[in-house]
This record gives sequence, structure tokens and C-alpha cells, in this order.
Amino acid sequence: MATVDLTKSVSEEHDAKFSPPVNAAIVVFVLGATVTGIMSTFAGEDLAKQNREVFAAHTEELVEALETQIEGGEFAVRGLQGLFHATDEVTRDTFADYVAPIQESGDLGTLSFVAAIRVREREALEEEVRTDTSLNGIGYPSFAVHPETSHPDSFVPVFIEPLDSTSQAFGFDLGTNPKRRLAIEKARDTGMVVATEGIELLGNSPPRVGFLLMAPVYDDPQPRTLTERHRQFEGVVQGVFEIEEMISSIDLVGVDLEVAILDQPDSLASGLGPHLYSSSEELLRLSGGSNEVMETALEFGGRTWTVRTAPGEGFMAGDSSDTLPAFIIFAGALLTLALAFAAYTVFDSRDQAAQAAAEATAGMRAQTDRLREARDRAQESDRLKTTFLANMSHELRTPLNAVIGLSSVLLNRTFGELSPKQEDYLQRISTSGDHLLELIDDMLDLARIEAGREYLDLEDVCVVTVVDEAVAMLRPEAENKSIELTRTDAPDELMVQADRRRLRQVVINLLTNALKFTPEGGKVRIDVSRGPATAHIAVRDTGIGIPSRHQDTIFKPFHQVDSTLNRSRGGSGLGLALTKRLVSMHGGQINLESTEGLGSTFTVSLPAGVRNLRSRLESSDSTSGLRDRSLRGLRVLVAEDSQVNRMLMVDLLELSGCEVLEAEDGAEAVELARTERPDLIVLDIQLPVMDGVMVAEIIRNDEMLSGVPILAATAQAMPHEVDRIRSAGIDGYLAKPFTQDQFLTSVRRIVKERTAV
Repeated sequence: MATVDLTKSVSEEHDAKFSPPVNAAIVVFVLGATVTGIMSTFAGEDLAKQNREVFAAHTEELVEALETQIEGGEFAVRGLQGLFHATDEVTRDTFADYVAPIQESGDLGTLSFVAAIRVREREALEEEVRTDTSLNGIGYPSFAVHPETSHPDSFVPVFIEPLDSTSQAFGFDLGTNPKRRLAIEKARDTGMVVATEGIELLGNSPPRVGFLLMAPVYDDPQPRTLTERHRQFEGVVQGVFEIEEMISSIDLVGVDLEVAILDQPDSLASGLGPHLYSSSEELLRLSGGSNEVMETALEFGGRTWTVRTAPGEGFMAGDSSDTLPAFIIFAGALLTLALAFAAYTVFDSRDQAAQAAAEATAGMRAQTDRLREARDRAQESDRLKTTFLANMSHELRTPLNAVIGLSSVLLNRTFGELSPKQEDYLQRISTSGDHLLELIDDMLDLARIEAGREYLDLEDVCVVTVVDEAVAMLRPEAENKSIELTRTDAPDELMVQADRRRLRQVVINLLTNALKFTPEGGKVRIDVSRGPATAHIAVRDTGIGIPSRHQDTIFKPFHQVDSTLNRSRGGSGLGLALTKRLVSMHGGQINLESTEGLGSTFTVSLPAGVRNLRSRLESSDSTSGLRDRSLRGLRVLVAEDSQVNRMLMVDLLELSGCEVLEAEDGAEAVELARTERPDLIVLDIQLPVMDGVMVAEIIRNDEMLSGVPILAATAQAMPHEVDRIRSAGIDGYLAKPFTQDQFLTSVRRIVKERTAV
């Protein structure tokens, strides 16, 4: 009996000890402890993996930055090579003008031309350089080729920019240095851009390690055999790279990397050894097989560098890989206890909690679905809007090109004199076409701004200068209406950060609006003033004024105060809407004060800062040394499916002395380009059979045609379309409609730029 009672007592105690809430708490605790242990084990490994990936990414970024610097230098050297090949005689001042913008951009510090001469030519070269006063007015009386050499030929720098910091290299026979001679001879024999191995650069104390990029210059730009290359070799153009400066210019913010650059020396030259640069002696003793070391090959100029990197001491600064597992255990223990307690307290109401969770999940999914559908509808609407604007732009610009282009040709009396009535009609046609084009541009501008696709090119802008430009542009219109247009005195040094073109557009829109609604004999005045931190531009008129009921809506698109009155004066209702959005993009605001029958005042307020105007010495034309070649005799292929537009371009080119080939579709354009080898291709983009972008890509991939300049004359004016056109290798872009002068100016510019390369 006692046994039975004892068993029953133990059973009851067991049941009481392991009640359902306790069981739930025990299960949660065991699972939490297990998960915490697993997480703490893998956390360290995962962090270590992440650190390795970050290290690899920064190494890749470093190598890409080095590669970009070298590619920029190679591009500059090839451009300088093109100058010597394109010009019969390059003078010292021509050389200095050409390299000045390259050095200002910071791509290369020193550029030079190294002349290849025989021993018997040394004295003549020295005399020519000593008496050359074209650049400094006094010549170089102390110039001498040095040092003496037993070689039959020498390689002497005769053009160097900048000369002051590299005077030691001026006249130094590079052929006396085995590494430099080897690179020059390799460039001469291959016709390729060649890099030297690591060398000690001239004119530096203490000596600095760097390398040279060299491109050969020949009398005939394209010698075909080794013998011809030797016979026509005139020298090399070269750019100087300082390796330590290259590394220090790379900005890896917050990243501590140890870097070493290794290069295998050429068999015929000796000197610095296999490593060109190292931020750590320890790194030179490591190898790419180590887990903490990466080695990346960098190929250029016939050489292969090995870029070796390792994490620096500060690379893992703040890393929690040691403390995180312990923290996870501590936090996991607290969380496990909390969850166990929660499980114990809510176990009895699990069904209600589950049901509430299910309902909440269903609601969240429904809300997510609704948001996704709304997002998709918005994206589709934006896509359709963009497509509509692009199609509308093309369809309107194509016929407008014929209207404006042909009328400009006739107004220029290209085909003979006009009667007064003909000239009046043509002027009205041209003016109407320009008005339609302005309307199209306003609509596209407004659409781009509302879609967030319009960006500002901000710079320091003098407000008075922009206002004076707008006043000068609109003064003839004011005089035609006998309206007095004035600007009051203003501070000349009032500066703002703004997009100059867009700010001028704002002022022109406000002045145009004032002139439009001011009767003959009225007055329009523009005031420029300075506030504590703002610049104010106020346009005041004595026009018809704006009723108070319309003043809140005057800046909305297509809003017109009086449609009948507006039709008598022209306008689409877009000018003020576009003006307000442009002012807002500049961080400013526009205010209106108006009294019906007395006039209106529009005031633009922009953030401003007063700065002293700086005089800037700018070259009037970086390519002024190049000869402006005539279009006469140029063979031009015009690919255009619109017969009227094609006729316009063909007539303009033939009148300029060009031989013109015509194609109506893309396939015909490619065929004519391959058979006729034109000097220039004028290409519409929306061609049948094969569009203009595909035509350009085919031509750029054809070795015989890859150098032919291409000018896109198209009605596609949306920003993403222009980017797609330029990415296909097209040299220039001309938006339809265009005038005679705009078309011929674009053709001359494209031809000039190509011949200067």
C-alpha cells in the first residue's frame, strides 16, 4: 500500500514538474542554446570571409585605378603621336599649346619629343635648338647633347613640357641608358606604344623610380615593314610616370593596404631589380600563395607588372571578429531566457497568437501586393510617357527640320535673290518653325524635370552678366514694340552657384512674358539686388497685370489667364511653369506681385555668395594651331530615309564642294561605306532595315572604316537616346531641325577634330 502511494506521489510530482508551459520553456531554451552555439561558431568564419572579400575588392579597385592612370597616359601619348603625324612641321610653341590642356588635367606631368639623330647631325641639331626663339624669345644658348657616346645614333629630347622642372633631361642622350635605348628601339621596330622597365627619373633628388611610355613617330605614319620603320623613324613621343606619385594619388578612403609592384627586368638592361615600389619590406618576402596576400597581373606597353597587396595593420581596425562570438553567446543566452519565459507565459494563448499572426501576415501580403501593383503601374506609366515624348520629339522634329532648314537655305539666297514678298513669306515660315521648336523643347524640358532626369551643371555665375546677355537678346523685340527695356545699376560681383544656361533661360522667360503682355509704349525694368544671403532678380512691367484669382495657378503647366488674350499674343502656358521648376532646382523661389491693369513683378531669389571676380587666362582655342581645312573635295555619305531632309543635306554639301553619296536605309549605308570609302558619314538614327546605331557599330568594328568620322543628324533628342547614340562610337550629334549654318558648322567641326587626332 505504501509503495502504491509512493508511486502515485512520484507520478503526480513528475506531472507537476513537466507541465505544458514548462515543457515549452525547456524546448525553447534548448533550441536557443543550440542555435546560439552554432551562430557563435560560424560568425567568426563568416566575418573572416567578408574581410577577405573586402580585401579582394579594394585590391581590384587599386589595380583598376593604376590601369586607368596608365590608359590615360597612353591616350595622351597617342594623341601627341597623332599631332606629329598630322602636321608636316611641329614647332615648339605648337607642341606647348597642345600639351598644356593635358598637363592641366593632371593625367601626365611631363611630355616630350625625343628626336632620333645620327652622330653627324648632332652639331646641326644643337645649333637649331640654341637659335629657336619661337617660345621664349631668346632661344636656348646653353643647349648641348650630352653625354658623349660611341653609338652611331642618339635619341635626344628637344621638346619638353614643362621645361623648368626637367631641364636635366633637355639634350640628354637617352640612348646612353640601356633601358631607355631598349624601349626606344622596341617602339621603333614594332610601331607600338612601349613602356620601359623601372628607371631612375632624371632631375629628382633623392632619385625617384618611374617608367616611360613611348610611341614612335615616322615620316610616313604607316610604315609596313621593319626596313621602312628604320628608314622613316624620326623619334618618339614619351610621357613620364612616377610610381610613388601614382600610388599616392589613389584615394582608398579608410583602407590600409600594403602594396608592392614587381616587374621582371629586360635581359639587356640592369638596374633596380624586380620590385619597383613597396610600402613594406615584409611584403616583398611574402608570396601570392599566402592567404593574406594577393597578386594581380597588370599588362601594358609590352610589359607585365605583378601588383602584390596585403592588409595593413589598420585594415582590420575596429573588426569584431574576436569579440563578436562572445557577444553572440551572451546575447543569445539573454534572448533564450527571454524567449523561454515568453513561451511559458503565452503558451496557453498560442492559438490566438497564431491566428493573429496569420491575419497580420495576410494583411501585409495584401498590402505588399497593392504596393507592388502601384509601383508597376507607375513604372509602366513613366515608360509610356518617356516613349511618347521620344516618339513625339522625333515625329515633330523630322518635318520641322525640312521647314527650318530649307527656309534658311532660301533666306541665305543660296539659289538666287528673293522678291520682298517671297522673303516675307519665308521669314514667317522660319519664325513659325522656330516657335514650334521652342514649344517642343519647353515640353521636353518640363517632362525631364518632372521625371527627375534633368541635371544642373553648377558653376560660379555672375548674375549681372547673365541678365545683360538676356536683355541684349530681347532688346530688338522691345524696340519693335516701342517698349522701354532697362536694367538698373547692380553690384557687378554678385555671384551665385547656378547652371549658366538654365539661369539665362529663367531670365529670358520672364522678360519675354513681360514684353508679351506689355502694350506699346510701356516699360519693362529688371532689377538685380543682393540680400543677406540671397541674390534677387526682379522683372517689373507696366502691362495688363494678373487678376488675383489667377495668381495661385499662374505657374501650373498650360495655364493661361485669358485664353483669348493669350492667343492674340502667342504662348503655350509652359514658360512660367518651366521657370518655377528651374528656380526650385537651384534651391530658390519665385514670387509674384501683380495688380490688374497696372502691371506685374516677378522676383527670383537664389542662394548667393559674394566673391571677387577672378581674371582667368584661357586659350582662345586649344586647337588654334591646326589648319581649318576646306570641305572642298570631301566625299560624304548621307544616310537619311526622309527624301526632303536628304535633299537639304545633299544640296548644302554639294554647294560646299563635296562629293555626296546617298543611302535611304541602314543596309545600303553600310554597303556604300564599304565600297566607296567616304571621308565622312552623316547618319540618321531611325533608318529602315537597320537603324543608325547598328550602322555605326558595324562601321566602328570594320578595320578599313573605323577611322571614318560619323555625324548623327537626328530628331531623337531625349537624354537616354543621346547617350545611346554616343556610346555607339558616333563622333558628333546634331538635333533636328537645324539651319544651314548649324549643319555646315557641325560638319566642319567633326572633320577638323578627326584630322587633328
